[in-house]
Amino acid sequence: MSTKSSALRMALRLGLIYGVLSVLWILFSDQAALLLHDDPVLLTRVQSYKGWAFVILSAILIFILVYRDLVKLLKAQADLDESRSLLNAMLENSPALLYMKDPEGRYLFANEHFLRVTGTKWPGLEGRTDGEIFPEEVAAALRENDRQVAETGETRDYREVVPDFEGKERSYISVKFPVRDAAGGIAAVCGISSDITERELLEQRVEQNERLHALGRLTGGIAHDFNNHLSVIRGNLELMASDGEGQTPDPDCVRDARYAANQAAELVARLLAFSRNQVLVVTDVDVNAAVAGIRKLISRSIGETIAVELDLLDAPLYARLDKVQLESALLNLAVNARDAMPRGGVLRIRTRRATVTPEQAEAESVAAGEYVEIAVEDTGEGIARDKLARVREPFFTTKEPGKGTGLGLSMVDGFVRQSGGYMQIASEPGAGTAVSIYAPLVKPGAEAALAFDAERAGAYPSGQGEIILVVEDQAALREFAVKVLRSHGYTVKSAEDGRIAEQIIAESPHIDLLFSDVVLPGGVLGTELSARFAARFPGGRAILTTGYADLSKYTGDNGAITAPVLRKPYGVSELLQSVAGALRNTGSAARDS
Repeated sequence: MSTKSSALRMALRLGLIYGVLSVLWILFSDQAALLLHDDPVLLTRVQSYKGWAFVILSAILIFILVYRDLVKLLKAQADLDESRSLLNAMLENSPALLYMKDPEGRYLFANEHFLRVTGTKWPGLEGRTDGEIFPEEVAAALRENDRQVAETGETRDYREVVPDFEGKERSYISVKFPVRDAAGGIAAVCGISSDITERELLEQRVEQNERLHALGRLTGGIAHDFNNHLSVIRGNLELMASDGEGQTPDPDCVRDARYAANQAAELVARLLAFSRNQVLVVTDVDVNAAVAGIRKLISRSIGETIAVELDLLDAPLYARLDKVQLESALLNLAVNARDAMPRGGVLRIRTRRATVTPEQAEAESVAAGEYVEIAVEDTGEGIARDKLARVREPFFTTKEPGKGTGLGLSMVDGFVRQSGGYMQIASEPGAGTAVSIYAPLVKPGAEAALAFDAERAGAYPSGQGEIILVVEDQAALREFAVKVLRSHGYTVKSAEDGRIAEQIIAESPHIDLLFSDVVLPGGVLGTELSARFAARFPGGRAILTTGYADLSKYTGDNGAITAPVLRKPYGVSELLQSVAGALRNTGSAARDS
C-alpha cells in the first residue's frame, strides 16, 4: 500500500469517528439538558458548559486517536529505517560488486565495492553506461550479457573479465537477473559479480603442480623403457660391427635393432600425445576405409578369442584427422577392450553420422554441427561408476598393477580434442564399455592436405637426377639423408640452417624439392623457408620433417598443418617413399632460368 493511500485511510477514519461522536453528543446532550431544568438562564449556562465539555472531550479523543496512529507510524518508520540501514550496510560491505542498470544500460545503483574497484564515484556514475567506464571491447561484452538477460527474462551466469581502476584485468563470475515492474516488464537488470582472479591463479598452480607430479612419475618409467630400447640398438650394432668388414650383417641383429628403434619412436609419440602437442598431419580421412583397413591389425593384436565386427555406415564418411593417430587410437581402444574380456567376447566398431546440438557443443567445448561418430564397443566386464569418472585422467588405470600405464584413454582424448572433436565413455559393470569418438564431418576432398599413407609401401623408382635441397641442423641426420638420396639417383644440396638455405635457393636456377626441418637455427623456420621456396620455384615441392614442435606457434592452426610432414625418426624407406610421392605430384619441374 502506498504512503498516500495510508494517509487518506487514516484521515477518513479520524473524520468519520469525529463526525459520529459529534452528532451523538449534540443529540443526547440537548435532550438531557431539557430534561434537567426548564429555567432558560440555567439552560443557557448548561449549554455553555456543554460546548466546553465537547471541545475538551473531542481534543482528548483526537489526541488518543492521533497518538495511537502516530506511534504505529513512527514505529513502522523506525523499522523501515533500520531495515534500510541493514540493507545498505549489507550492500556497501559486500565483497561482491552489486549494481543495477536500466534497460538502456544506464547505471541506477552501484555499491561501494563497485565504485572502489572501477575508480568511480556516486552520483557521478548515475546515468552513465559501460561504454563510458570500460574499454569498448569489455563494454560490448557486458552489454551483450545484459541484453541476453533482458530479452530472455532469465537469470544467467557469466565469466566476465573487467579491468580495475589501475587497468589490471580481473576475472569475475557474474550472476545477472531481471527486475520487473508492476506491469511485468523488465525495469532493470541487476548483477552480483564475485572476483575469482586469485582462485583461478590458485587452480592454475594446482593444475601445474599436479602435471609436474604426473610427469615426475612418468619420467622413471619412460627412462627405464627407453634405456631398454637403446640397449637393444646399441648391443646389436656392436654385434654387427664385431663381425668384421666385408661380412653380411646378421639379419637377426638388424631385425632386433629396427624393432627397438621403432618401439623407441612409438614411446616418444606417446609422450607427445600425452602432452597434446603431437604434430598432426591432417587429411580428409575416409573413416570407413580407415576402420576397415586396420581390422586385421586389431584382430592380430587382441587374439582369436575375441570376434571383431564392423558396423559401418553405407554412405561415405570423411573427417579431418591425422590418419596415423586415428589408427593408433582405435588400436589403443581395442587393446583396452581385450583386457576387459579375458574369456573372449565381441569387439564391435561402429560408424555413424551424428548431429551435435548447441547445448551438447557448449558442454563439450566444441562447435555445433555434423560429426562422424566412431564407437568402439565391447562385451567385457565394464567399469565401476566410481572409476568411470576418472578413466581420462593420466596414469589412472582400472587394470592390475603392471598391466597398464593409465595413459591410453588420456592420449586418445588428447588426440581427439586437438582434432576439434570430443570423446564419450559409457559403461556398466558386467555390461561392457562403449567409447565414442566424435570428429567434425567434412565433404570428401574439401581442403584436402597432402599426406603420406603408410600403406603405400612398395618399390619406388630411384631418382632421375632431380635436385633436392636438404636443410637439417643435426649434422649426422643431415649426412644420413644426403647419403640415402644421392645413392638413389638424386642430386642433393644441403644446408645447416635457414639463412644458408635461403642463399642456396636464391642462387640456384632450379631446385625440384625442399626437404627441411621445421625448427631451424638462423632465424628462419622451415615453414617460412617452404613459403619462400614456393615463391621462388612455383612448381616445386616441399616436405617438412619434425620430431617435436607445437606447430600452432608457426601456423596458427591449433598444431595442425596442411603441408606434407615426415615424422622423425624416419628410415630409408620412409624417406624415399616421401620424396618419390612428392615428386610424382610435381608435374613439370619448376625451372627459373
